[in-house]
Amino acid sequence: FDKRVHPDDLATLRAAVDRTITENVPFSLDHRIIRPDGEVRQVHEQGEAVFLDDGTIQKLTGSVQDISERTWAEEALVSSEFAFRQLLEDASQGIFIRHGDKAVFANQAFADLYGYQNSGEILALSSIEALETPENRIRFQEFRRRRAEGQEVPAIYEFEGLRKDGSTVWLENHVQVVTWNGTPGRLVIVSDVSARHAVQEAL
Repeated sequence: FDKRVHPDDLATLRAAVDRTITENVPFSLDHRIIRPDGEVRQVHEQGEAVFLDDGTIQKLTGSVQDISERTWAEEALVSSEFAFRQLLEDASQGIFIRHGDKAVFANQAFADLYGYQNSGEILALSSIEALETPENRIRFQEFRRRRAEGQEVPAIYEFEGLRKDGSTVWLENHVQVVTWNGTPGRLVIVSDVSARHAVQEAL
């Protein structure tokens, strides 16, 4: 079987098997193999040693499972998530993603809307409630409660955001569900609608 193992993975596999033989510790690892036609596949191999009563090894038993498709899918997901993140980073509109009350992603445009120097300051906030006026905080808490209970919540709405310096700004949120780092979250696209509000108030 060694001749089928990818040369770059052979030392790791041999070390795992040697430890199984000398220490009686089962092994389980992923590695690559090269098929007779030259195709490289990813496999998961696990095994254990069977010993005789006198302590000598009788045989190694185990299994090898082809996990190529799963591995490729995981790699494609990582690649697509990187591209998605880059797209969000470069967007001109403010965008952030939250898990619960915590921001897990924010682009520079979002930080600018709220008067923060960079997105790192947004991510350092203990809760996104720091970006909400007291009046809207109660409203958003009700939104989150209704979501948790499976009730319908507006996907687009206007509100006053609380900037870092204590001033407020009229914004519009567009909210949708996404998966971020393998966990469901809310992606929020934020637009400054202060000018529109000023016109409406002047009428």
